Amino acid sequence: MRDIKFRAWNNATEKFRHTEKGLLTNLYQQLKSRNAKKGYGDLNFSLDDFKNWAGGIENFHRLFQIWCFDDYSKESKPSVDRIDPTKGYTFENMQWLSWSENYYKGIAEVAKKKEKPILMYKDGFLLGKFSSLKEAQYFLGMSSNGNISENLRGTRNTVKGFNFEYIHENADLLEEQ
Repeated sequence: MRDIKFRAWNNATEKFRHTEKGLLTNLYQQLKSRNAKKGYGDLNFSLDDFKNWAGGIENFHRLFQIWCFDDYSKESKPSVDRIDPTKGYTFENMQWLSWSENYYKGIAEVAKKKEKPILMYKDGFLLGKFSSLKEAQYFLGMSSNGNISENLRGTRNTVKGFNFEYIHENADLLEEQ
């Protein structure tokens, strides 16, 4: 195991936060705070339970070593991910990722959440149903979805001869996937 560069930090707290035990203690406090802030209540595990869970997962140790070898960069720091972002932190709903993996996963989840299904018409006849604007863009072979967005907002008459409209949330038009 590589020695931690203690000379890089001026106080004992910073030195501790760059050890496995210190990282886990700090992460536990963050999980506890986030779980309550997001309305999921108290964690259903203690700090010791969290340390035991993390200690039994090889991926945590691998990520910690990468973080050390990467001079403790933010991007490679071990991070606890909620597998299902609509649920709180439980051992069944947690996995280890690097900070950057978790960050990009979060961006993708937000983008997915913002997707709205749309319908495509030609001369008033329904021709297609798409789960998102992006899907319609790819179907039409377009490099950008700006024209479709303009049509949906009513600032453009047609896109390649087609009209689009959002599917209302209560409409049961999308086929089960």
